[in-house]
Amino acid sequence: MEGVFAALDRFFIDIIGTIIPGSILILGIWVILDQPNLFGSTQLFPIGDVSGWILLIAISYITGHAVSSIGKGLTSFIIEPSFQKLFKVCPTFSTYFSFIKSGKELREQIERRADFSGFVSKISRRFPSLSDFPESEKGFGFWRNLALSTSTDNSLVYRFVFISLLNLGIATDLILIALLWALLIALQKVGMVSSVQTMNWVIWIALLFMSLPFLERYYQFHRRSLQIPFSMAFIALSNEAEKEDRLAEIGKQTGTPAGKATVYLAGGFCSDWQDRVKLAVPEFEYIDPRQHNLTDPVEYTLWDLEGVAQSHIVFAYLENANPGGYALALELGYAKALSKVVIFIDEWASSEHEQAKYIDMLRAASMKVFSSLEEGIDFLEVLSKLYRR
Repeated sequence: MEGVFAALDRFFIDIIGTIIPGSILILGIWVILDQPNLFGSTQLFPIGDVSGWILLIAISYITGHAVSSIGKGLTSFIIEPSFQKLFKVCPTFSTYFSFIKSGKELREQIERRADFSGFVSKISRRFPSLSDFPESEKGFGFWRNLALSTSTDNSLVYRFVFISLLNLGIATDLILIALLWALLIALQKVGMVSSVQTMNWVIWIALLFMSLPFLERYYQFHRRSLQIPFSMAFIALSNEAEKEDRLAEIGKQTGTPAGKATVYLAGGFCSDWQDRVKLAVPEFEYIDPRQHNLTDPVEYTLWDLEGVAQSHIVFAYLENANPGGYALALELGYAKALSKVVIFIDEWASSEHEQAKYIDMLRAASMKVFSSLEEGIDFLEVLSKLYRR
């Protein structure tokens, strides 16, 4: 379901990102053609009708895609080469318009960053088979695709792409409206166009200058959309390597058994969370206090503590529904005294439970602390791979 909502979010962003530039261009053409009744009196856009609005949105969507394509060509073949020549003639301009960089310059700038080189180094060590790929194929796009595949959440990248394209579309609209206005004035003088808004050179020049801030935002967010996948992937790989090192250290401390390791499930009996853990990570043997059916406190306390002693890992879950957590505290403290691996799931801290401040010692005595059962299960699953070695 989360994937469906993410897809709808991306689709909505894409629609808005094309309709806005498309509608701005249509509005600009309407104004310079001096047609105040274009959407009201003619049959081309019967705007008072629902179908007319649908038609207008559809045309704006199509126009927006055309604007995006024109903007890409405008920046690549006109704006960037022109400014590069201007920088050579007058280097002072490079101080104010340094954000305008060609795609090649931008890629080279990112490739010099530490997060890019760090990602390439880590991913190459993790997957030695990458060395089999020809060097000619391992360009910027190759590494960026790997970075996007490594990251679990690329929504931020997509949003940066959307913002950059939206700003490019608006900048392109302003430039096109100015150019079309000048062209239509010229066509009016030769009698090819009858009705055109009288040229106002102040507004015309203002349209061109107004495009610069939008171009600046386009280049800034375009750079971020190219750069951030490497930062996110580098952090993800670093965290994974740190987790693996920590697991190796745990294995040395506990002495991994030859057969299945045993996990003691400490916590309340209300929500049947124990079944979720067993189903998610079947590689372990589990000691479940629900199984003893003892009612005498002396008997079940002895059973529970012996279960802790016989286990290799204590998975302690302090859920919000737990009224006091006293039995769990005893089991966790006993596990700490026996140098067991203790994984503590503390929902009290994340939910601001009124007694959360009194269990700092439980957190300190645990080898790993999580705020949700899902996170604890994920860690237990990773831990199971170490115990299978």
